[in-house]
Amino acid sequence: MVENVIQIEGRRFVLVPEDEYRRFRRGPASPARVMLPPLPPRAADGTRDAVDFTRAAIARGMIRDRVARGLSQRELARRAGVPHATLARIETGKYTPPADAIRKLDAAIHGARRRPRSHHCGQTPTCRP
Repeated sequence: MVENVIQIEGRRFVLVPEDEYRRFRRGPASPARVMLPPLPPRAADGTRDAVDFTRAAIARGMIRDRVARGLSQRELARRAGVPHATLARIETGKYTPPADAIRKLDAAIHGARRRPRSHHCGQTPTCRP
């Protein structure tokens, strides 16, 4: 956040960009107020389509984490170096995102606190560390 401090009649005032001021006034969006994409319906045997479920789960987690940190889609996309359109499509739950986009977005949301899991054998994703 860019800010400037000025003093008028002995009182200090902080100047912030208008969009940040408006976001501050609104307060953080509550995950409860955010529309999450629905999970796919259950089949007769109680299962769900794995691909559709995974897409929705990624979208729902991304939205919850983004909102919890007070980030807009545009701000998260900018921080991650991912096109805004890509993030918007991911958050619909109907798009399979590339793994590198997920890694970038995750790093932008969680910072360096979380490191991606690596596969110690260097071969296939089915290898268990």
